[in-house]
Amino acid sequence: MTHANDSVQHILRGYLNDSVPEHIQSAAQYLLAEEGAPKISIHPGEETWEVEAHFQGEDFQSYTPEISINLEYGMVHAYCNCPDSFSGVCAHIAATALHILKSTSSTGTEEEKESSTVKSQWKQTFRSFFATHLEPEPGEHYIIYRFHPEPDRLQMEFFRARQNKSGLSTVQNPVTLEQIIRNPDWCEMAPELPKVAEQIGQYLDYYGHRVEIPAGLMTWFFWAIRNEYYLFWEDTEQPVTIESTPMRLQLRPEFSEEGLTFDVMLGREGKVPFSIARQPISIFGK
Repeated sequence: MTHANDSVQHILRGYLNDSVPEHIQSAAQYLLAEEGAPKISIHPGEETWEVEAHFQGEDFQSYTPEISINLEYGMVHAYCNCPDSFSGVCAHIAATALHILKSTSSTGTEEEKESSTVKSQWKQTFRSFFATHLEPEPGEHYIIYRFHPEPDRLQMEFFRARQNKSGLSTVQNPVTLEQIIRNPDWCEMAPELPKVAEQIGQYLDYYGHRVEIPAGLMTWFFWAIRNEYYLFWEDTEQPVTIESTPMRLQLRPEFSEEGLTFDVMLGREGKVPFSIARQPISIFGK
């Protein structure tokens, strides 16, 4: 079990460092400090650990983050039923991961002790309490992603614009993969993007403004930009949402004068399925 604990520790540390923003970790540490350890159940297996925790929210709402740790591939899949989880990793998931780190550690290194201390910087600690997710900051520049789906392929366009107090500037400058690679400071919300952009450019032998995302790099690309603010459908202002949790495809039989038909539904745990029949649908990623 000690070897398994070490593997879990290594995987969770990588997950927290790579996938959980600092302000979310600060909110998680504050949550643990205020409410104490959550009710948690751990089901260890040879290849996967399944973890479920319970947090009591306001208005007697119970939040149940679930974390699946794949020991073989070193991957973490997480889900929570709180509203904040729809915009990325929430504080409940981060708090559960921090609690697992503490409970599976026999001694506790100085690094772990330091990370369990609530950070005092008010901007990081309290900002998450004033909004369900961080808002773009006026005066900063952000990358804009435009999705152009086509049969069997997905093309992306990249722009960069300034965030004003009144909203996103209408002056949106095209940027290329090469510019993204050379300017990693543009990618604060997507630190993995320059690495993915370099792989895409090498595969295509093209580092331009509008590129096709190779199928083998699509999941990595989606994961890299999932927390970005401005994801749009083609040339419209319709926002695009990247779902990081599994969704279910369902068929609902319907009887009519024409006979038996099926309505195609798409849903996720805790949400009412919605119909996608007679709509243009493109499915990408895994």
